Amino acid sequence: MTEQNLSHTQLPQGSGGAGRVSRPALEPCLRLALGCREAAKAIGLSERSFRRGISAGRIPQGIKIGGRRVWPLEGPNGVKSWLAAGCPPDGRWCQKGGAA
Repeated sequence: MTEQNLSHTQLPQGSGGAGRVSRPALEPCLRLALGCREAAKAIGLSERSFRRGISAGRIPQGIKIGGRRVWPLEGPNGVKSWLAAGCPPDGRWCQKGGAA
């Protein structure tokens, strides 16, 4: 590992460390799906308006994983594909193979 790939973190006083510790730089986490708040923000809506759009059938319902509903970012069921298709209502989007 080269010196450019390391980030230095100052440990807090009393943590048992003696100064600077080298740690590998972490890559940003790749988000595959967005929660309600993030999906709303991604398309420029408030969370409340986003939820209203879902209830009214104007926005796809997303995918339920466990107790959480998420909206894929990429792919045929993704938020980007839905936007590129002109934001069709949920019923029409489901018929085209979009998120259910």
